[in-house]
This record gives sequence, structure tokens and C-alpha cells, in this order.
Amino acid sequence: MKSIRASLVAGSVIGTVAVFTLSGITIYRGAKSTLVRQLDENLADQVRVIASVVKQTPAGMEVEVEDIDLPEFTSPAGHGYLQVWLEVDRVLYRSPRLDDASLDASPGLALDRPAFAWKRVGGSVRAREIELRTHAVVDPEDWEEVHEALPAASAIHIAAAMETRDIDTFLARLRTLLIAVGGLGGLVVAAVLAAVIRSGLRPLDNLAHEIANLKDDDLSARVRVAVTPREVKPVVDQLNELLTRLESAFQRERTFSGDIAHELRTPLAGLRSTLEVTLARSRAELEYRETLAGSLAIVERVQNMVETLLYLGRLESGQVEIESQAVDLRDLVESVWRSLEEKARARRLSITWAVPEEVPVMADPVLLEMAVRNLLDNAVTYADEGGALRIELATAERETVLRIANTGSRVDQSQVAELLRRFTRADPSRKSAGDHFGLGLAITSKIAAALRCRMDIESSVGGEFRVTLCFRV
Repeated sequence: MKSIRASLVAGSVIGTVAVFTLSGITIYRGAKSTLVRQLDENLADQVRVIASVVKQTPAGMEVEVEDIDLPEFTSPAGHGYLQVWLEVDRVLYRSPRLDDASLDASPGLALDRPAFAWKRVGGSVRAREIELRTHAVVDPEDWEEVHEALPAASAIHIAAAMETRDIDTFLARLRTLLIAVGGLGGLVVAAVLAAVIRSGLRPLDNLAHEIANLKDDDLSARVRVAVTPREVKPVVDQLNELLTRLESAFQRERTFSGDIAHELRTPLAGLRSTLEVTLARSRAELEYRETLAGSLAIVERVQNMVETLLYLGRLESGQVEIESQAVDLRDLVESVWRSLEEKARARRLSITWAVPEEVPVMADPVLLEMAVRNLLDNAVTYADEGGALRIELATAERETVLRIANTGSRVDQSQVAELLRRFTRADPSRKSAGDHFGLGLAITSKIAAALRCRMDIESSVGGEFRVTLCFRV
């Protein structure tokens, strides 16, 4: 299993070592470049001084190197090598240290342009060499005679080399020091980073400990970390929010189980008592038929409730396939209303229609019919006796609205959210309301969500109870 701590430490150490290495290489190369540049400048100055003492006279070439203070080239104990040629074939001067060795003159060297190179003098001594091709100095008083004697004066070639033992020793020590400092620094940084990362990840360990201490029988518990870093806080907040949702979900399921038990207890108890009374003594065939008819009605009611609950469960889990197509909402509302018209007439309800000729919407016709039937059935059932019911259809620029309202509401606006829960009725006593189980608005809200239309409910005690479905055009 990959460790975040190990990955952070390894990545940080690798990055630090890379930085140390690049820094060391930069420092080493910078120091070497500076030393070599200073050596080259020094060699160039010395070669120009040497060139100034090589004179051309009417009698020939004179090399007066001993007249200048350059013991590194002129002394046997010096660390330099010097050789002067007339062009490249006639040697005018050699340093005492050259012995049997010789500096090489590069042919074709540009005039008065020094050239630098690394050399091995005598095959073993490492040195920095400069070569300069220039004209010998001519005294002004000898100019005419020299010009008459040598109308085309030859150039002189100077090669000077300086041992770089001191520079090489310094660079070797610098290289060793940089490697040692880099290695020790890498170890120290690794140890510090490991401690810092361990400390930085401690809140995750505390979070894991808190999660491990959560009990499955106490969903009210929340994750509480004493010190929560900014990066960990969203995780803690989201986890606590998840626990809150889980607690609410389990509470709803417990309530749901209690509601089912409550709803089934009454019809089953009625069914049992009816059968017990019927079986208590012999009865006429007509009485048996009446008892069976009543029992069948109870069974059908329970069956309808179970089927509605199953359908609601499929809606909530997204198992209901949605087939969107063009539906004339006016025709659908009128078709559903015809099956409820007799019930509305029996309750002496006055009906107000505000419906255009044609109201097309895109929706699943089966789900839409179920939602409209629930709303109209609720309105007819819960309207006050002799009250009014209003059905409106309207088409705006971007949406189509279906509004169903009934008088005699017993629900305050603050209680509307509760009506969307299963087995919740407007009647606080929870008494049976015929075929209504308190599932109509709950399943209608799920259907509205599946059809992607907005469902709004407005209510005031003693006033109207209005449900509005808004479909996007």
C-alpha cells in the first residue's frame, strides 16, 4: 500500500538533493570559471610584458627576459614555462624549467590575438597555456635602419604556460567540501522533513482515530479533531455532513417502519376481528358474502398501499424508466377528472376551470397521469364539504404551469414540508381517509423530480391549498 508520508519524504528528499546538487555544480563551475579567468588575465598581462622586451634591432633579435621581474618563468624554481620563437621555426628563448621538454607553437595563429588552452607539459604537468603572435618592439631611433635591413619584419611567437597545481588542489577541496556538505545537508533535511511531515500528517492520524471510535449504534456522534488544519477541515465537515445525512436517513427509515406498522395495524386488526366474529357462529350465505366483500376491500386497500410504496421506492432509487414525449396536458387533466367527477359532485364541490385549448408539454405520460391523478384526488378528498376547487393551465414564454387549488385547507405553510413525507396527512389525527395513505404528495414530489419539473405548494389554514407544477418549455 502506498504511503503518503513515505511519498512526501522521498519526494522532498529527492527534490532537496537535486537542488543541492545543482547548487553545488553551479558553485563549483562558477569558482573554476573565476579562477581560470583570473589566471588567463594574469597570463595575458605577463605575455604582453614579455613581448615588450623582445626587440628587433639592425643587428637582429634581442630577448631581454632577464630584465623583467617574472621569476615564475625565468627561475628554475618557478612554476611557469616560457618559449619564444621567431615565427615558429627559430627558438629565441626557453625557460630553465623546460629542460628537454618543449612548448608547441600553433601555426596560423592570428596576429595579436591570444589563444588559451590546457596543456600537459612534459606529458605529466597540467598547465594553462597562452600563445601570442605579435611583432617585436623596434626602438624609434632604429626604425629606419631596421626597415631598410628588414623591409618585411617577421612576427614573434610567444608561448607561456603556468602550472595549475594550486587551482586544481583548491578545486578538489571545494569539490570534496560541496559533496560532504551536500550529503550531510541531505541527511539533515531528510530528518527534518520526516519530522515536519510526520507532524503535519498527525491530524490525519487523529482523524482516523476519531473515525475508528465512531460506534455503529450511535449515529448522533460526530468527528471532532482538536486542531483541524485548513486542508483537513473540508474532509471533517463533509464527513460530519455525511453522518448527519445518514442519521436523518436512518431516522426516516425508523419512522417509515413505524408508519408502515401503524398503517397496517388498523386494516389487519379490522380484518382479523371481522373474520373472528364471522367464524364465531354459523351464518347465512348472504352474511358470509358481505363479510368476504368487506375483507376483500381491506385486502385491496392494503395491496394498493404496498404497491404504492414499492413504486415510490423504485422512483427514489431511479429504477423507473422515463420515456419523454409530447403530451397534451389539457386532454390528460380532463381525462383524469372524468374519473373523479362523481366524487366531486357527491361532496358538492364547485369547480372552476381556466384551461386553454391546447397545452403541450414534454413528459412521461404514465408518470404525468399518476401525478395529476394524485393532486386532483387529494383536492377532491380534502376540500371542505361544499367548497370550491380550481384547475388552471397557463403557458408562459419558458414554462407551462398546472395549478390545482382547493378550499378548506387545514395546513399552515410551515407544515407543508411535512406533507411530502410518507404517511403524512393534513389530518393530525392520522385517521383513515378512504383509499388515501398519506403517500400522494410524497410520490407526486418524486415524480416531479423525475420529470424535472418544479413543484410548489402554498397553503393557509382556512384558506386555499394550492399545488403548482411548472414544466420547462
